[in-house]
Amino acid sequence: MSLSALGRKDVLYFFVHVQKTAGTSFLQRAVYSNFAPEEICSGVRIRTFRKALKPSHRFAHGHVAYGLHWLTRRPVVYLTFLRHPVDRAISHYYFIRQCDPRLCRHDRYEAATLMDLVTFYRQPQFRNEMTMMLAGIFWHKLQAYLAHPAFGQRALRQACFNLRHRFACFGLQERFEDSLQLFAHTLGWRMLPQDVRLKQTRARPKLEEVPFALYQELARLNDLDMVLYRYACRFFAERMRQRIPLTFTS
Repeated sequence: MSLSALGRKDVLYFFVHVQKTAGTSFLQRAVYSNFAPEEICSGVRIRTFRKALKPSHRFAHGHVAYGLHWLTRRPVVYLTFLRHPVDRAISHYYFIRQCDPRLCRHDRYEAATLMDLVTFYRQPQFRNEMTMMLAGIFWHKLQAYLAHPAFGQRALRQACFNLRHRFACFGLQERFEDSLQLFAHTLGWRMLPQDVRLKQTRARPKLEEVPFALYQELARLNDLDMVLYRYACRFFAERMRQRIPLTFTS
């Protein structure tokens, strides 16, 4: 797919929403100011995507890995946000624990309440979330069953390739305002000026407060995400310098 697809009337923008990467703030600042409510398909799930997607939908988002273009004939333009892996891991863990099960039943709530932070991320299915989601649906679904290092390295290569060639634009949580500028420049969107911060995780240690040993262990357990994030930071800096649209393929 080339950037010419952005001008097509049937194009569908899909936001790969990796949890705790400023996705909700991105929706508030960038998406709701450019798409009407009836044009947005929210909370996408793989099993129900085809039934939920309507011709009027121009934007969709959900905690779903790259690959929904296999389920529709419409051209799909992918977007996402990333975050420092250790910071994201801590925020995600504490966010799950703080979910009120009476109001919202997170599918990892039981695991997070029964395990400490490190034990939680020692479970293969909870590691390297950014890498597996950017690599694709296949990789994301199999990560709990294929723990061999060769699987992880292949997923990492695929995630890096997809980020560079198959995502129209991406942002970094740590450079949120710059990211919005990049989205505006690439897609021609207008951004809301106010600083909206939603769904912030309470009572969690800040990254700079994390003991070095704990930081090292979380980085080790999310080693693929660490490599992907460093790659993304270099690529983001390149994009900010050039201020030119990505060339991406399907």
